[in-house]
Amino acid sequence: MTTSGAAVANVLELVPQGPVRALFDASADPIWSVDAAGICHYANPATAELLGHPVTELVGSRLHALAHEPGGTASPVPIDECSACTSAGRAEAEVVLWRADGSPLTVRLRTQPVLVDGQVAGAVSKLVDSPRTQGRGDEPDSVLATTADAFVGMDPAGTISAWNAAAETLLGWSASEAIGQPLLQTIVPPDLWDTYRIGIQTLRTADDADLPTVPVAMQARHKDGRRLEVELTVGRVQRAGQWHFHSFLRDVTERRAAEESLARSEALHRLLAENSGDLISQHGPDGVIRYVSPAVLAVLGHLPEALVGCDALDLVHPDDVGALIDREGRFRADAGRGELTFRLRHQEGHWVWVEAVSSVLRDAEGVITEIHMCTRDITDRKARDAEVYRESKLESLGRLSAGLAHEINTPIQYVGDNARFLAGAFADLMSMVALYRELLDANQAMSWCERQEAMRAAEARLEVDYLQSEVPSAIEQTLQGIDRVANIVRAMKTFSHPGHAEHVPADLNEALRATVTVTRHQVNRVAELDLDLGDLPPVRCNIADLNQVFLNLIVNAADAVEETGRRGRVGVTSAIDGDQVVIRISDTGTGIPDHVRARIFDPFFTTKDVGRGTGQGLPLARAVVREAHGGTLTVRSEPGAGSTFTVRLPISGPASAAAA
Repeated sequence: MTTSGAAVANVLELVPQGPVRALFDASADPIWSVDAAGICHYANPATAELLGHPVTELVGSRLHALAHEPGGTASPVPIDECSACTSAGRAEAEVVLWRADGSPLTVRLRTQPVLVDGQVAGAVSKLVDSPRTQGRGDEPDSVLATTADAFVGMDPAGTISAWNAAAETLLGWSASEAIGQPLLQTIVPPDLWDTYRIGIQTLRTADDADLPTVPVAMQARHKDGRRLEVELTVGRVQRAGQWHFHSFLRDVTERRAAEESLARSEALHRLLAENSGDLISQHGPDGVIRYVSPAVLAVLGHLPEALVGCDALDLVHPDDVGALIDREGRFRADAGRGELTFRLRHQEGHWVWVEAVSSVLRDAEGVITEIHMCTRDITDRKARDAEVYRESKLESLGRLSAGLAHEINTPIQYVGDNARFLAGAFADLMSMVALYRELLDANQAMSWCERQEAMRAAEARLEVDYLQSEVPSAIEQTLQGIDRVANIVRAMKTFSHPGHAEHVPADLNEALRATVTVTRHQVNRVAELDLDLGDLPPVRCNIADLNQVFLNLIVNAADAVEETGRRGRVGVTSAIDGDQVVIRISDTGTGIPDHVRARIFDPFFTTKDVGRGTGQGLPLARAVVREAHGGTLTVRSEPGAGSTFTVRLPISGPASAAAA
């Protein structure tokens, strides 16, 4: 294939370059170009599909001979009359093309000549199938009109020569306003004119290999003066020895703003994580640590990099692992919700109490991809809570001390009275025994009748019949009093015993009976106490802590009844509900107003007079039930009618204890 003259020097005019070629290749409309001799220099895939010839067969061939010359059964179409495959075609015409399989196609084409130095160097043809392919100017508008990117052309003088609809949307000027205007003064911010002028000059003189092949960040100016962040893809083509430029602009203002916002957010979160006293960590779905903040050194004594890649569960106390894994032994992503409390192993070997909350990230299918946890060292708080608990326990026992003294004094009093009575009776009986021995002495010179008379007189004097009826009763009452005192002492011992650190099976009914014993005097002063205990299995728990809960609730119930000024009732019941035991403590007291009910579990909140309550009983009770036993403590109250506190506890104990 040979050509001559200006067409040789400018054959690339017939072959689209860079982004324009990519757009042509992606176009659904057939587009091709031929030189003055009818040789095809470019054909897009849509043309190959239309004609049934591969692109490699079309390019370099005489297109007229391949697809138009056969002319069906009629005479061949002369090449100088060809409207489809030569540079002599009309602007728009209907022609018959022939496919590779011999089938005819009637199509309507638009053909536009390509001029180089005033001479026709070839032509570009495209299929006309809808008004959307109508162009503007001498650019390939059938493709440019549909692209979402702004297309701007510039001639060698720096004047805008092309402007598509997306450019109108992005930059604000219509095509009629923009075309013919200086590009720099139109779409470039004034303070960047010199910079961009140098850039354009560089593009004019650079080798093809030095042209940018990736989008370049730049700023553009909207018609209203706003600055826009855009990505620029630029290309050039030489015509008559001068470079013409074409560029695609994509608005990235929002994306850049989002990226900057994300970067700021990440920097802020990183700053917060790096400087937070809490331990911030990121985990995989399996619990493996991906990131841990520097606070881990202060909390656990480990360097952050030493823990990355480790399984978080390896640091958890064996008794607490159950709260962090599901039934299949997998790491629970939501384990931290509700401020879960557990222990972590310090680098030096001791255990650190922590409180953690977590959140998860999921992909589009809802699958967990990452877990974030915020963990706080509460070892000191645990120690303070333990001290407060001991003080509260002592306070409760102190309030009950007078009642306990009365409870013990009553049986002790009649035990003492009976003991003194028995002592006197024993002395009388022993005097009779001595008399019997004396009268029965064989050396005594008395008849049997005289001896009998003396015995009867002694028995009458000592009221033996009275002693015979009263001594057994006194002994029985004494034994009952001793049992009563023993029960009270055992109940007091229950509340003074420190209990077990671990959870063990225990009899809750026995604990409730002990609590009723300790509080009996205080309750009996103001109310009748109804005890209705169902058959309960052993419950895995810390019984000493639960004793304190029951004590606080029963004392509060008695106080509520006392506030009414009339004698009422306090009820204590237990029952099984599925895999839980339910303990209810109710009263016929004043009830709890709505505005107070929302705060009754707040630390130090109390409605009692000074000296009768510190506001620690109910908060500690809820902490013991919820955090230490995995149960619930709820209240139902009606002002003027009374209240019912319900404690629900899992029979198998909390998850961490059950898994141990």
